[in-house]
Amino acid sequence: MPPPGRAAPPPGRAAPPPGRAAPCPDHAAPGPGPDPQRDRAGGAEEPRTAAAFRLAWSGADPGPTDHTARPAEATTAARPVPLTRDGTGTGALLALSLAADPDRVVGGVRLRRVPSAGGRYPVDARVHDRTTGGRGGGRVYDPLAHALDGGPADAGPDDHADVVLHLAPERTAWRYGPRSLPVLLLDLGHAAAAVLAAAATLRRPRTAHLVPDGDRSRVVLTTGPGPDGGVPLGASADPHPAAVLRARRSAPFASLRPPVADPGLDRVARTRLGAGQHAALLDAGHPLAAGLARRACGLPDLTGVGGLLVVTGDVDPGPDTVAQHVRAGLAVHDAWLTATAAGLTARPVGCWVEAVLHGPGGRGRVHHALALGG
Repeated sequence: MPPPGRAAPPPGRAAPPPGRAAPCPDHAAPGPGPDPQRDRAGGAEEPRTAAAFRLAWSGADPGPTDHTARPAEATTAARPVPLTRDGTGTGALLALSLAADPDRVVGGVRLRRVPSAGGRYPVDARVHDRTTGGRGGGRVYDPLAHALDGGPADAGPDDHADVVLHLAPERTAWRYGPRSLPVLLLDLGHAAAAVLAAAATLRRPRTAHLVPDGDRSRVVLTTGPGPDGGVPLGASADPHPAAVLRARRSAPFASLRPPVADPGLDRVARTRLGAGQHAALLDAGHPLAAGLARRACGLPDLTGVGGLLVVTGDVDPGPDTVAQHVRAGLAVHDAWLTATAAGLTARPVGCWVEAVLHGPGGRGRVHHALALGG
């Protein structure tokens, strides 16, 4: 997984290939397989999705990168309809949450405001009339131009339009192969949290609803009722100043060394979690840190970070595993914003290999984490 805070460019821009993560040693044996008698409609993960989780958690090596398999660049809309960045409507919401940041350019690439895995950003946003419940094509959001695709020039979205987040798994799978599914879902959660945070800041609260479908899952963010069969993920939390949302950064590991004064990040994270999920903050030097460092997909040593917020969930794939990963992304993003507001540096850590902890809540697999510095 590349540095989680360095988002790949919006459609129309290529990114340099991320560095290869080394496989982790000492893999635990996989757990029992899925129940083939239960499908997604019945409340359990279908066998294909369950198998994808098991493969990702096992640390399966993606092998050498085949750059010929990189997806073709998306073309810019022929008739983009520019959005405003001012006010409290949909344009301002997207500018504060999903737009490419005009103040952050690295290697000629403007970075997103939320983290990403893979060679390209794997979450697309579409704007829908809220009467559709997120169904249909909607209007594609172009985060580089801060514009909507197509439509007459005067047909901007109303202030209450639904924002629907779709996964584009091919942008991550081409590079990370069997490790892709968990990080795709975490990215979806981060993107949803960014929209909810912007909605709270603009005083236009929204609710988030997950439509689980493995690596084609989507999240509907609406001011009205959620879609039929959607999994409620919660509403906009307490607002942060817009400056905090703009200051959110994925810090380099070297800046995460000093111990931190905890502003209650585990409490913040728990508000987004569901049944079977737990959040805990490990202080600097915690004995678990060394073990987790060996299971973080070859990332730099985590034993020296100022703190590590860890979110765990079900050990084996089950009926809530897709939703748990999306919730984990939401939880870590909320905690990240709280850390930013408190003056802390932070970095999401989203790739884990057979990292199962034993704690007060029982056994739990590490789904996501936030490394912290003073």
